[in-house]
Amino acid sequence: MSKIFDAVSRAMKDFDLKSDGTVAAGFVFPPDSIVFGGHFPGNPILPGICQLEAIKAILEKTVGKAVRLTAVKSAKFFKPLQPGNYARFEMEKVDLNDKTIKLKVKVSSSESRISEFKATYVLDSSAEGNCDEKP
Repeated sequence: MSKIFDAVSRAMKDFDLKSDGTVAAGFVFPPDSIVFGGHFPGNPILPGICQLEAIKAILEKTVGKAVRLTAVKSAKFFKPLQPGNYARFEMEKVDLNDKTIKLKVKVSSSESRISEFKATYVLDSSAEGNCDEKP
């Protein structure tokens, strides 16, 4: 497991798999987390790639298998997420079709939208929970 993915996974505070197939999870990234290193000095915000890693962590918990990011169809950022703030990741019904998972995710805080993603992940039996390490 990569250091970034491990830090993101540890930041997950709650997880909810609903009966309608939607999934939600909450994250709080502490100020001293590795995810803020260099992004940006004096004004840290959670990088988009770490938000994608959070989605990956939620998916792996949902399907019980390693997944790998294969495509980002769209990524929209509305407001930065700063250290210590709670973020709720809500996925529309997770559709697993022939090892491919296409999904839409909305990220929000109690006050506003943070970001939205449309992305594709695949089940990856060769992975150990990392999308940022090369084979």
